[in-house]
Amino acid sequence: MVQWIAGLPVAILVVAVAAVVLLNWVFPLTGAQLLQKLLRNKGGLVQTQLHINGLAVPYLVAGNGEPLILVHGFTANKDTFDAMAPYLTSRYTLYAVDLPGHGDAERDMNADFSMAALVEYVRQFVQALGINRVHLAGSSMGGGVVSFYAASYPNEVASVWLLDAAVTREFLTDSEHIKRYDATGTFPYLIQNHAEHARKLDLVFGKPAKMPHCLKFAFAEAAIRDFAIQSAILQQVRKTIPIDQVYSNLRTPALIVTGDHDLVVPPSSAHTLAKVFPQSTLQVIEGAGHIPMVERPRRCAHDYLQFRTKIAA
Repeated sequence: MVQWIAGLPVAILVVAVAAVVLLNWVFPLTGAQLLQKLLRNKGGLVQTQLHINGLAVPYLVAGNGEPLILVHGFTANKDTFDAMAPYLTSRYTLYAVDLPGHGDAERDMNADFSMAALVEYVRQFVQALGINRVHLAGSSMGGGVVSFYAASYPNEVASVWLLDAAVTREFLTDSEHIKRYDATGTFPYLIQNHAEHARKLDLVFGKPAKMPHCLKFAFAEAAIRDFAIQSAILQQVRKTIPIDQVYSNLRTPALIVTGDHDLVVPPSSAHTLAKVFPQSTLQVIEGAGHIPMVERPRRCAHDYLQFRTKIAA
């Protein structure tokens, strides 16, 4: 009996290691689901949905305080902000919404995925929540949605938080990725196999991604599954006119964030965006790539809290 008790912790450890190996390598989709659940639970995020004009709009919600709407980027989803959520929920109520064709949202190949349509989609979501004047945050393409939302409805937007926003000429007309897409139809976010997805991860992270195999596998499978719908989305979003060619001197307070290792949206675009939003604070995060809220969640949250304190003073 004593020997059995003494050996119990080792046995439990062996079983735990075996379970981790199985979930990570043998049943990666199940492992990825469990990890996603753990990340959501850490931030108190709960999934729910609204129905707007007959369309189901899935989103995550957590926290207390003033609402903050979070808008993800192209090929991403509402869980993009999971790692950062625990650092913000004591101050704000977070609403992370899935854009059309992403995450758990409906996939309609004939839908309108233009930037103007995406702005209206988020605006209707905000209105359905009963928010009259909103604080918005957006990553990459979501940063474009948030930027044009503020430009189109300045009286409805209290502030914007733009994380490597793909919305200025540096990306939309001048980047090598867009030039190659225009010439060949290929884009590093349009994934048809696991090798292409591995190259995408190398592109978006400032440093090699320390990510369990199960997550890499699940993300790749989702990207392969969504190749057609994401191709349709990019065709329409590609037509967006850079915001710096349409607007200037927008008065909405803005926190503009860029990773200095961003290989998707050139970091120089943040300076162009700062001219569009002159009442802005610019933060360059050293060593971060295209998704700093994933790579440096605590730092991003800290910078945002300081920004909100500043504009409230």
